[in-house]
Amino acid sequence: MRPLIALVWTLLFGMVSFAGTSPVPLPSPIDNTDKELQNSKWEEVQSIIDDIKTQNPPDTVKLRIRLGAIQTITNNQGSSDGIQFGQSGASLGFGLDGSINLFGNLGLEARETYTQNLLPAPSSPNQGQAYISWFDAGPRYTFYLDSTRLDNNVVIKVLYHENYNNLILDPTLPTFLWVNFYSGVSGSVERNIPITNKLGIMGMFDLLQIFNTSSPTINSNTSTTNSSIAKSGYGFEIHAEVYYKILWGKMPMRMGLMYWQQGNQSELDDSIKSAQGRNSYFQTSRAIFGTMSMLF
Repeated sequence: MRPLIALVWTLLFGMVSFAGTSPVPLPSPIDNTDKELQNSKWEEVQSIIDDIKTQNPPDTVKLRIRLGAIQTITNNQGSSDGIQFGQSGASLGFGLDGSINLFGNLGLEARETYTQNLLPAPSSPNQGQAYISWFDAGPRYTFYLDSTRLDNNVVIKVLYHENYNNLILDPTLPTFLWVNFYSGVSGSVERNIPITNKLGIMGMFDLLQIFNTSSPTINSNTSTTNSSIAKSGYGFEIHAEVYYKILWGKMPMRMGLMYWQQGNQSELDDSIKSAQGRNSYFQTSRAIFGTMSMLF
């Protein structure tokens, strides 16, 4: 009997002792610190990814827009200007360049540069409809010099070149020469060099072999002018750009400044050589462009 009583007391004492203790604490509200830490880490990861995209942008498709002022000059003698294109030979122009890698490092490229006589001189024979265009297109192959920096590369190209304009000449200047059409094939080398993570430079040189020229004029000696410039010749094109890489939203882009020049030279007929005291004729155009490139 006493063992039973002792057991009952023990149970009762234990219940009283339990009742006298502090209640079991309830779970505390969820601490947002961990969640905030996770968010900050995720933002840090996204920032790192954005930096990688900026430093090493995609290279499959490039689209570049150029806008600036173009000046056209020739080696015609005297101070008279037989075309009076633009203001003091300068006019507004733009360019559009695109390239795509189709099979690994092998791709295609096309370039167009265009200017129009939007602000013609009142006495100019070429009014607002007059324009000059330069077009190049062909295959390209890219050699990547650093697999971690895709913009450190050399590009080799073979391009078809065409330079066309619809300018006419001042009939009061019969000895002023001008060519309306050039076509040929060029070999091109392009070098891209990253300077810092965001700053880089690009240089390109095209060496052009001219196969055809055309020089229709309204001069009194039209027949002589047409035969005075050789059908073949040489030309060149230069691009020199400095750019800064940015992200527009999630798209890698480059903002830059470019010097552009394109020139053509052909030999003159013997009669013109002796009459004008020069062996060849050239016309060249040059420009300073602001550039914006989109990379996909």
